[in-house]
Amino acid sequence: MSYLIKKQWNKRSVVNEDFNNSYLNSIEKVIDKSIDQYPRILAIRFDLRLPKVNYVDFLDRDLHDGFNRDRLIPRFIDSLKSKIKYDVRRKNKRWKGNYKCDLHYVWCREQDKSDNEHYHVMIIVNKDVYRSIGEYHHDGSLASMIVSAWGSSLSLDYNQGKSLVYFPNNCAYVVNYHDSKYEEQYDDLFRRVSYLAKTRTKNINRYYRSFGCSCR
Repeated sequence: MSYLIKKQWNKRSVVNEDFNNSYLNSIEKVIDKSIDQYPRILAIRFDLRLPKVNYVDFLDRDLHDGFNRDRLIPRFIDSLKSKIKYDVRRKNKRWKGNYKCDLHYVWCREQDKSDNEHYHVMIIVNKDVYRSIGEYHHDGSLASMIVSAWGSSLSLDYNQGKSLVYFPNNCAYVVNYHDSKYEEQYDDLFRRVSYLAKTRTKNINRYYRSFGCSCR
């Protein structure tokens, strides 16, 4: 693996950390592919946490309920895709339109000083369909669908899942390819998401993936 320590990568701003170069490449590919598909994108950064459970209980669920940690994010992504697909169909009927909204994403798994692992996630959607993250209590908002999808992946109800999703300040980014400030918008987003490529706190082992994205 190749790492670098500097504040720029490929002429893009990054946060001042040590990075995995291939992760940064993947992040750039995800953003570029989403903009190729939708000239106006909405990117959302959020964290997903695991419930605080006894380690033995956690292992017991692994063995008896098929609760595999390496399947958590795929289950979350599949659930979120399904919810967005259903919501877009509803919106198209209401708007009498034919909008599309494929989900683009990047995620990483980390564990620093906390007892449990956690996930940092960025999703990208069509800005013409979703103008903002919305509110938890609004049906069809991105916030409510993210919470519901994470709860579903953990076999928890909505309220339990809500306490395990964290939206940081300034979590939403808009990038408009046709805007005069496009490069600035892109750079701001890339810098924020570059945090997911840092090597410190990645709990890397052969059993669990620590990074993934929608680009293959």
